[in-house]
Amino acid sequence: MEVCVFCGVCNPATYKQLGCSYVLEIMKKQRDAGVSEAVLDLMGNILQREAEEGEAEDGGEVQVYACMCCYYWLERRRTMPIIPLPMQNLLWFLKTLRWCEGTKCDSRILQRLVQTVVKPGNHFAGLFDDCEFRGLRQIAGQLAQRRERAGAQEPQGAASFCVKRALAAIWREQNGDSLFLPHAAAGDLLRAEACVEE
Repeated sequence: MEVCVFCGVCNPATYKQLGCSYVLEIMKKQRDAGVSEAVLDLMGNILQREAEEGEAEDGGEVQVYACMCCYYWLERRRTMPIIPLPMQNLLWFLKTLRWCEGTKCDSRILQRLVQTVVKPGNHFAGLFDDCEFRGLRQIAGQLAQRRERAGAQEPQGAASFCVKRALAAIWREQNGDSLFLPHAAAGDLLRAEACVEE
């Protein structure tokens, strides 16, 4: 069974086989820069398991799988000194409501990661708190309902589902509906989310 090492999606429609050295190089750059977090630890454990299983098969480099979304994500960022991993971006956005690259975040990427992480057997699911995971499961359900309704075309200009606002609602719940926010972007998301609830 092919599992993407970067997001945990099982049996992707299209995938790329990568040598472990490709992933280890990205992880080494992060560790050398002082990044130490659960995503890197989990990926290190996955690579170690793959290396142990792969050594028995032949003497070549152990291969891991990457879905094409994650592969292209990484390739577009190859020139960056430290390449953020897709699941790191989801975790950072959920914890801080800020995209780690300093640019605007693409909601489509967040949607795909949310839908992937809530599937049974995804090894990244354990990185989320219970409250966060329940919220992600709820968001995935809302996305599935929107897809079902897409058959009956919504009129142009109808309000679309914003995964960033839904993640902001989880953040607000996690942080006790605080009056003080870490940055202006968080305030904008929370105000927009509050308007949607009313």
